[in-house]
Amino acid sequence: MPKIPITCHIFNVLTILSFIVVIALPGVQMLMQPPLAESVSENRVLAQPPDIGADSFREPKQLIRAVEAYLNDQFGFRESLIYWHSYWMAFYLDRSPSEKTIIGKDDWLFLNSYEMMDDHRGLVGFSEQENDNWREYFETRQQWAQKHGALYIVVIVPEKQTIYPEYLPERYTLVVDDNTRLDHMLELFSDTINMPDLRPALISAKDETQIYRKVDTHWTGYGAFIGYQQIMEIIQPSYPNITVLDEDQLRTVERSMRGDLSNAMGLGDILQENLEDVILSPVRACARELERETLEDRRRALYIEMACPSQTLRLVMFRDSYSNALVPFIAESFGESMYVWDNMSFNLYGDLLEEFQPDVIIEQFAERRISTSEGWFDPPN
Repeated sequence: MPKIPITCHIFNVLTILSFIVVIALPGVQMLMQPPLAESVSENRVLAQPPDIGADSFREPKQLIRAVEAYLNDQFGFRESLIYWHSYWMAFYLDRSPSEKTIIGKDDWLFLNSYEMMDDHRGLVGFSEQENDNWREYFETRQQWAQKHGALYIVVIVPEKQTIYPEYLPERYTLVVDDNTRLDHMLELFSDTINMPDLRPALISAKDETQIYRKVDTHWTGYGAFIGYQQIMEIIQPSYPNITVLDEDQLRTVERSMRGDLSNAMGLGDILQENLEDVILSPVRACARELERETLEDRRRALYIEMACPSQTLRLVMFRDSYSNALVPFIAESFGESMYVWDNMSFNLYGDLLEEFQPDVIIEQFAERRISTSEGWFDPPN
């Protein structure tokens, strides 16, 4: 038997030791630092160590699942591994590391969920049952508002690909024109429900300035201001004396911002955006946010209450995250306004509406939310 050189033995030993170190390091790192509360790269809460006591072993399957979830979420160097995997995918393979994010042209990012891309291409539409569900939903709320002397407005904020389709990859080109769910919604209800089509004004405004963010799903401050103007055009005929802001009351600001889409890819620290945007000047010319302590008894949604003493009308607005940029403008036009992060549920908010007695009710939600009517409808008591 030939004699193996000493260098080969050394190489084999070093290989084995290196392998052991690589295997052991994640475990050592888990022991050395406390469990992370949430993942920055995935924007979610991470599993924590399970409470293991005498009673835990009575349900071994549940204990095993809890331990497995903890090990999966707290694996040593997990955040770093996810980060570098995302970096490699995005910058070397030109592919999104997240199924919910699409990398478009010129570094524009788009959300890919709720069948949004099939809807954008005109391949989804509504069933007759969904048409009936939405009709019942809107008409019931409009009838309630009319009975209580309020103006009911539905504001559907278009998605970014609706306004900036030119930045989508070529594989998402249009198949059937004027066949999106938003097209159907406006066709069904714009004659009977106060439902402004924001698309023409937003598309026109994008020639002047950026109205949606490149690395985020939401519109910019200027995009929100265009939406505000369209809403006020619906309100003014009923309330001619309402105060409406104009562009002279805006101020340009420079912003460097992370985005929800770049965060979803785990690259929010790199894929940031330098943006010239607008805000109200001063930020709150009249409106003041009321103390949050007065809202502790309010059900399950996130509430904001605003007061503007120089105005007289009262508003309740059911909203989502698109209204973060919209509320500062709208609050200036109402004496008292309440913003509820939820849809208009009578079961949850019927007593609130009766108590507040609004002059105007706005229900605002993003285009993606019309993907299904399931779970929205509940009739008034």
